[in-house]
Amino acid sequence: MSGVVTFINVGFADNFFQLWFRAFTIVFPIAFPLVLFFVPVAQKFAGKITE
Repeated sequence: MSGVVTFINVGFADNFFQLWFRAFTIVFPIAFPLVLFFVPVAQKFAGKITE
């Protein structure tokens, strides 16, 4: 996702991979714990509405 957003913002610039890696290193520590928290919540919710 960070690669797609970086590409949308700057295109395939000469330093695209440097910009993408910087964005990834900022976003990953935020996104990973959020996924660990919200996936079980979403699974429980989906289970309740499909019963």
